[in-house]
Amino acid sequence: MKKFLYFTLVAAGMMLTAAHPIHVSVADVEFVPDKQELQIIVRIFTDDLEREIRQEINKPKVDILIPGEGLTSDGLFKDYLNKHIRFNVNGKDAAYQYLGHEVDAGSVICYLLIDKVKKLESLQVKNDILLSIYDDQVNLVHITIDDDIQTMKFVRGEENQSKTFK
Repeated sequence: MKKFLYFTLVAAGMMLTAAHPIHVSVADVEFVPDKQELQIIVRIFTDDLEREIRQEINKPKVDILIPGEGLTSDGLFKDYLNKHIRFNVNGKDAAYQYLGHEVDAGSVICYLLIDKVKKLESLQVKNDILLSIYDDQVNLVHITIDDDIQTMKFVRGEENQSKTFK
């Protein structure tokens, strides 16, 4: 638990910095057995996410928080995450629901949900968030089951990770 808190506090501290010298995203995945859900929170620096979304949709002037032109922030974030973070639960591809977002201290926080997960035996994650624009990008995924926390680290060339649970 202390390790998880340390990583989360470090990442949160980095996201509070206006001009950040490090490129990182943090996803927290929590298995909630009573609800049979994986609850997922993804945090990404707003300016980095905006840079990549602008590039992907070929609109160099779009503000991802107030996009206009028939676009919505939630639509942009949902489309982006669907392309750049994927989950395989217990050997099966798992589609997630995009629940929404909020903006806090220079970062976008997106909420995702995978339901109908009776037991979490294995989790494979593909995470290439921002890896196409930053050579030093690091994406952390913290997985919490009961009080056990495990972390996956994604960098360019290592976009796929898996964990098995008892």
